[in-house]
Amino acid sequence: MQKLKLYGFKGACSFVPHTALNLTGVDYDLQLISHADAKKPDYLAKNPQGTVPLLAIEADDFYLAQNVAILHYLDEKFPQAHIFGKGSDKQKAKAYQWLGYANADVHKAFLPLFNAGAFINDKDLQPKVAEKAQQRVIEIFKIANDNLADKDYMSGEFTIADVYLYVTLRWAHSLKLDLSGYRNLAKLINNVESQPAVQKSLKQEGLDVIA
Repeated sequence: MQKLKLYGFKGACSFVPHTALNLTGVDYDLQLISHADAKKPDYLAKNPQGTVPLLAIEADDFYLAQNVAILHYLDEKFPQAHIFGKGSDKQKAKAYQWLGYANADVHKAFLPLFNAGAFINDKDLQPKVAEKAQQRVIEIFKIANDNLADKDYMSGEFTIADVYLYVTLRWAHSLKLDLSGYRNLAKLINNVESQPAVQKSLKQEGLDVIA
């Protein structure tokens, strides 16, 4: 098999397929790039969206963007890694559900916090947009916190969906969002950071634990 290469930003959602690759145990190259790098012609030729993550088999001229697509590919290619869990079909379906929640709901809710100017040009109103986004993020996290009331992981066992949620919790931590009332999410952070594949990803990206 040709060697895989993953392009990502430090601490971004590309941490998710990065950890999935560590779960597979295969040899791969990690290329952490800057936001400016992602807009350069050579990168745009591989991924016209100028985003991360991007999984590449460059010898085959194969480039795959979007987390959901990459994770599905890795799960199909390396079933022994149990990226979506070792449980029943129902458990795995739940893992996909919570991956969608993290990817489409939680991640999306953060966007105005990262760049309110992309949503409204009026600089005087941008703080209000960010404030509303912060409230929305906290509301969405309640869904996950409630789900974890009787379990350690979102689908009952550790999966890549937990890693995606963990990444968004890191963002909340860096933005100093008040999640102090969500004890189950605090427990999830600790549980995810105890996973060897996650610990390896943190070390490779030069990131500290937040538990």
